Amino acid sequence: MIWVRNFRSMHFIMNKEVKFPNFTLKSLKKLPNFLMKNTLIVFGTRKGTTERTAQVIGEMLVLRFSHEVRMVNVRNIRKFRKILHTYDNIIIGSSIVNGKWVCRALRFLKKYDFSDQKLAIFITAGSTLNKVVELGIPKEKVVKEAIVNYIDNEIKTIPVKPVSKMAFGGMIKRPNRKKFNSWKREDIESWVMKLGKLLD
Repeated sequence: MIWVRNFRSMHFIMNKEVKFPNFTLKSLKKLPNFLMKNTLIVFGTRKGTTERTAQVIGEMLVLRFSHEVRMVNVRNIRKFRKILHTYDNIIIGSSIVNGKWVCRALRFLKKYDFSDQKLAIFITAGSTLNKVVELGIPKEKVVKEAIVNYIDNEIKTIPVKPVSKMAFGGMIKRPNRKKFNSWKREDIESWVMKLGKLLD
């Protein structure tokens, strides 16, 4: 999925339809024209929640911060290997299942050199964030523990310094599994409003 804004008008080029409930293309064309930051969002997903999260991040960076954003499933990252250095910002996201990253997403994070770019990391950890509802644990505490357990512990042996890290919820709706939904769009939007300022 690709969002592209050129210097004369706003264009969205996508491999599937995406709805923007609070914006219209007419309003988007009123945005000021200036040199944009170039951001790549790389995601590893299992059931689609991480992709959905990446999509919200991309939308917000385009609409609120006028970034040019490309979004790619980590399965297809080889196609971008030779142009990774052209991006100002890299955002990496992965779902967490049984305490584990999507293998390719973690491999990408550990393999490439991001020293010349701003890096941000997010995870979707549905069952972990569901503790907020299920056990009544404060969300701030659960999020902090998720970041330490699933991000900090993974990157402590590699030379990366993310400008921001965040853990979001997820959902399970499959038969024969306990159903829950701890995914909140407002949590993502709140993070991106802070992240965008760090990436500019």
